[in-house]
Amino acid sequence: MIACALLAVSLAVGAIGTAGALHTDKLSSASDNGLDGQDAQEPAYTSSVVIQDSTMTENQEAQALQQYATISQQTAVNVALNEIPGTPGKVELENENGNVVYSVEILTSSGNMDVKVDAGNGQVLSIDTNNED
Repeated sequence: MIACALLAVSLAVGAIGTAGALHTDKLSSASDNGLDGQDAQEPAYTSSVVIQDSTMTENQEAQALQQYATISQQTAVNVALNEIPGTPGKVELENENGNVVYSVEILTSSGNMDVKVDAGNGQVLSIDTNNED
């Protein structure tokens, strides 16, 4: 009877040790891939119009995305300028990891800004500095 109790305790301790080792392996694999347990998807926003990524060229994709946009390119520019005053530059309708957005470049006194405007509802989703050009 004592032998059975000792065997049960040994099995329980072994199971806890195995579970701990599995948990440690998951943590180390997350840090090995550089994510440290966090999802690093870009972009960090979600638009009101979400589609699947495609393998089309940029020009083909821009034409195909027109069917999903419910605001015009000019509206996207106006929305971006209301958020960031400056001189509008290049405007593109893009698929950003499934999010249909207008990318509006605006030249300001502090540099180029890239404003992402939701192509479905006209909300500003993201503003990034774009001083690589």
